[in-house]
Amino acid sequence: MPKLDPENARQGRRGAPILIILIAALSLAAIAFIGLGIYGWILPDAPPPPTAGASPAANASNAPADAAPVTVSPDAGIQQAPAAPEKTN
Repeated sequence: MPKLDPENARQGRRGAPILIILIAALSLAAIAFIGLGIYGWILPDAPPPPTAGASPAANASNAPADAAPVTVSPDAGIQQAPAAPEKTN
């Protein structure tokens, strides 16, 4: 086995293969970043979900002013319109 000095023993191979790998990895990362940017740009904007502590009036901001209030049944989680008040004579 030939005897090497410490500096030559630590040196790796130089040349194009490492540079090609680095450029290819950077190119793939740039393509992925551009693709995700286009995908995000194409998606429609969704309204934010209502917060848990918000009042019901704040959550119904898109409802018409004359719309009847809607309650959620705690049993089944089904939305129901409130019952009409009973008329007393």
